[in-house]
Amino acid sequence: MLCLPTVLVQPPSRNSASPCPLHPLVQASNQLKTEGNQLHAQGRFEEAVAKYERARSNVEAFSGKEAADLARACTLNLSSCYLNLKQYDKCIEQCNTVLAGGLREGGGDRGSGAGGAS
Repeated sequence: MLCLPTVLVQPPSRNSASPCPLHPLVQASNQLKTEGNQLHAQGRFEEAVAKYERARSNVEAFSGKEAADLARACTLNLSSCYLNLKQYDKCIEQCNTVLAGGLREGGGDRGSGAGGAS
């Protein structure tokens, strides 16, 4: 298994020397998030929503910090997409999911919505 650090828009400080094995589905979800970020930057918000929702859905069954951070980032990115699409109710739903702590390490209720662009 290839060991890569989790890549977030503003990654937390990590010691790059320590390995962090990630499940291939989590790695693939990181790639989906990156693709969503590119679409978001191009103003292609509906396409970005599909990438973020798929990435978040892929990692919902996983516990651990990397999966939780990825799910949280996708939820925040979805909220940004919904804001730009003027779908305010969906935007608020995603923000509330994050604020309520529904995307915690080790699982828990993740809410029924999706997130914005990180």
